[in-house]
Amino acid sequence: MESRTETNRARRKKNKRKLAVVMLILLVATIISFDRMITREAASSDLIPDATAQEPKVKSETALAEQKDKEQESAQTESTEEGTDSNEVKSKPKENKEVQGSPTDAEPESNAGEQDGTNDKKIVYLTFDDGPTPATKKLLTLLNEYEMKATFFTLSPKVKQYPDIANQIVADGHAIALHGVTHQRERFYASAQSPLNEMVENQQTVESVTGVKTNLIRTPYGSYPHLTTEQRNILKEHGFKLWDWNVDSYDWKLRNERFVETTIEQLENQAHEASHVILFHDTETTIRHIDKLLDYLVEQGYETRLLTEDMEPIHFGTY
Repeated sequence: MESRTETNRARRKKNKRKLAVVMLILLVATIISFDRMITREAASSDLIPDATAQEPKVKSETALAEQKDKEQESAQTESTEEGTDSNEVKSKPKENKEVQGSPTDAEPESNAGEQDGTNDKKIVYLTFDDGPTPATKKLLTLLNEYEMKATFFTLSPKVKQYPDIANQIVADGHAIALHGVTHQRERFYASAQSPLNEMVENQQTVESVTGVKTNLIRTPYGSYPHLTTEQRNILKEHGFKLWDWNVDSYDWKLRNERFVETTIEQLENQAHEASHVILFHDTETTIRHIDKLLDYLVEQGYETRLLTEDMEPIHFGTY
């Protein structure tokens, strides 16, 4: 009897050991299977393409041009972030068949500085586009401290938005000029009459707010390459005086104090010119650093003057 009991006990122990071995094998198999599953998922995730890596390394000329336009127009976003509402950006014009001349390939046509016997003086014309903005107040203060004058190419909606600043521009003895309404390429240059329509509206706004009727204009992004011969002729027939520039500060692109160095370099390279019309933008970033340039102008003996309607304009080509 005792022998049978012992046999049963031994059998149960043996069965338990077998069961433990089976469970251990199942556990190991489960671990191995789980590890393989993780490995496969990791491998598949490595095969998912990186969106940034899919960008083509080589773009067509059209795509590059579109990218450049977007880069320039992004200055509008920067201005909004700074709280200045500035809109404009510009690219340095290049030679084309219709417009004879550009800053890169030929000197812009102008007799500025030659009409009043100022050839022996160093003349500079400071011009600011896209205002007025809240930042204009600080700029006007700086110009007053340095006893300098500037020409402001304003946008009609901004004049309506900041009438007090527009009036301060005039009261401080600066020139107020026209830059249009929409500042959108597709709308401003949409038809033969569209540039005229925007400038007339801008002119009426400035006159109603400040009492000044001005014919000085600068088209968005400069006259090249968007302004056609027909559009230029229509503007001229209505008495408007188109101004571009012969020194681009590139403040629309650099957006930091480097634009000061770029401007100085151009002034020194064009020292033979009787005068210089410098393109700036009425933004917080520009105004934050422009005192460095004003210091340079003082040190070099430059005299700032206003653009007037009786001057021969600087522009890109025959107008």
